[in-house]
Amino acid sequence: MVSGMTLYECENLERKCIGLDINKQILDYVKNQMNGICVSDRHYFGLCNNIDSNKIQDFIKKAFKSIVEKKCAFAIFYPPYVGIIKFGDRKEDLNQINNLSDFIKIILKTLLNILTFLDKNCYFAMVICDVYKESEVKPLGFYVMDCIKRNFKAKPKKGVRLKILREKIC
Repeated sequence: MVSGMTLYECENLERKCIGLDINKQILDYVKNQMNGICVSDRHYFGLCNNIDSNKIQDFIKKAFKSIVEKKCAFAIFYPPYVGIIKFGDRKEDLNQINNLSDFIKIILKTLLNILTFLDKNCYFAMVICDVYKESEVKPLGFYVMDCIKRNFKAKPKKGVRLKILREKIC
């Protein structure tokens, strides 16, 4: 939700949207950009730490009640990239993590928390780029996809449904 583009496109297509971020300044920016555009019964977004499973459960339940839904049809993840751009100074913020292994563990925890709300035969996407650190390219996208492959199983019949294989962190 860095720019609010997903929310804007959901409104453009008259789709429902739930958005969350740990950074209040980003949420305030999005609210200001979307002022007067959003339809309140189709969107719900707010402050939430997506690695805290209890907070996620409460947030998503409130969101579903607000937009009158029971499950999510599509999930988009757009995490910050391993300490490249500092959006905030909270220790819980993913952009504070400089260690690739710790970053992958947190991404997996986020997926485990959010994908439980994804409806059957539905999809999720992650927008993520590789990073250049310590004079070399770190294939962040590859590491994240490898972690997803090792922790979820896709069922190719009637679309893709991911099943959590184990809660072992990468």
